[in-house]
Amino acid sequence: MDGFNKNGDSSTLAFVISCNLMGAISFKEFKEYFYCLVRNNDVDKIPLFIWDLIELEENERFLIYNVLGFTPSGGLKPTEKDAIYGIAIQRFKAFFDIPISENEALTALKENQHILDRFKKTFPFIKM
Repeated sequence: MDGFNKNGDSSTLAFVISCNLMGAISFKEFKEYFYCLVRNNDVDKIPLFIWDLIELEENERFLIYNVLGFTPSGGLKPTEKDAIYGIAIQRFKAFFDIPISENEALTALKENQHILDRFKKTFPFIKM
């Protein structure tokens, strides 16, 4: 599957994990993404670690990289990562534990519209 390769392109997996850990999606939505992935793909082509991610509990969410056994690479620029915080702020309004100001995050989102487009494409079940 494109974007999920341990020894190749892992950009989709990295984006989904970043959205979860940076607060742009809830843990429930994180798991829903993988349920959708399983429903919409040939089970034989789904990497085995996806099943392990589905089994994670919310209190184990910071163990994602341990479960995977590798750190996916998303290739996002710092301002694109800041844009993910902008999505989190837009969706959940108040946000307390981010390394930049709300204004910086929202500006980054405005300047990186492609990140919002990617978010909507990656998570079609989430209404913005």
